[in-house]
Amino acid sequence: MKKMLVAAIVLAVLLITPAIAENSGPALSREEFNDWPYYPEYTVLNPFPLKGNNCTWFAHGRMMQLGYCTRALNSMRFNAHTWAGDAASGAVVSDEPVVHSIAYWDRGKFFNSSLGHVAVVEEIKEDGSILVSDSSVSASSYRTYEIKPEGERWPCTFIIVPKGKNHSKQFSPGQKVQTTAHLLYFRLEGANQSPVLLPEDTVARITDHVSNGIYAPRPRSSTAFHHWWYAEADVNGEMKRGWLAETYLEEAPPGSVVYTPGMENDQEEPSDDKGKEPDNEENGKNSDSDTENEAEPDKELEHDDTDVDEHDQSDNSEAEPESDENPENEENGYQDPIHKTGDVYGDGQINARDVVLSMQYMMREINLNETQVKAADVNNDGVVDIRDVVLLMQYILRLVDSFE
Repeated sequence: MKKMLVAAIVLAVLLITPAIAENSGPALSREEFNDWPYYPEYTVLNPFPLKGNNCTWFAHGRMMQLGYCTRALNSMRFNAHTWAGDAASGAVVSDEPVVHSIAYWDRGKFFNSSLGHVAVVEEIKEDGSILVSDSSVSASSYRTYEIKPEGERWPCTFIIVPKGKNHSKQFSPGQKVQTTAHLLYFRLEGANQSPVLLPEDTVARITDHVSNGIYAPRPRSSTAFHHWWYAEADVNGEMKRGWLAETYLEEAPPGSVVYTPGMENDQEEPSDDKGKEPDNEENGKNSDSDTENEAEPDKELEHDDTDVDEHDQSDNSEAEPESDENPENEENGYQDPIHKTGDVYGDGQINARDVVLSMQYMMREINLNETQVKAADVNNDGVVDIRDVVLLMQYILRLVDSFE
């Protein structure tokens, strides 16, 4: 019975193959690939930590770029050899290739790789050959090539992923939006940019981008999904561009200018010049899923092409910090916060907010300035590590009276 059900599902998928093929376009060009630091699918919205020369990073990003279900893609977030076994949330494993399916090779089947391999099927030729695109540590950062059915390199199987949600139409380029979270992550575009925290009521302007309104997970999370918008905002007096989650945005009041509270910035709005800068997202909480009543993956991956599977440890680390009042820092609008030992945030208090920032810095999720790093180094040994986090937590719980 189970075999009949699987066969029926595969048959149904194959019957819609012509419709899928009609929507197929050319494979990513070398020039387009070279611009990947500006594609959120490959950088800020891609869950794989190593951005480049990585087959899983590329396959996930390419499929998301093509508009396929990110929740289904996120069910396959470990080393390549696990993808066929982990495929869930609507993804189907088939022996027959489909345009924009994922070609899968098990351990030892792709140039003897112990990690397996995945690629994206870009085209199916009349003779049954397939054109695939991929990225690999041991070969080229990006390449396309044909594989014949009778060849030794023919994939072990194919993973067919359902289409994802349409892009949101909530906002439009040029529209001004206002943040609603106490502190919202602004994910600056680029491969290795750290997020910036924007205060509540920051006014940003939506900027034109091909991926505006894309539905994707928060980086390093398989539970927090949002529609993402490319916007420009004031960061320490400099206009930056990046990504914000729709969940924490609302239309700005009429007459608003691009402005960040606490910044002395009453300048005229900048022009819509095409400068590309870092991109960022927010501190997310979960939102709706790609498919109705879809079960969320139990495991959360972080994969590079090594034998080590990194698990996401940051799901709760991006929660909005609690709101604390401190007149001393209100006077300077948090522009020059006072950082005492343990007070990483600089609001004059030592609490869970400081633990969160210390942990995120320790895990290389965010950057701290020199004064903040000194405040986070509570044991004063010259490095911020787990010992500082533990000591800070003990101090907050009153298990210790000092950092000595």
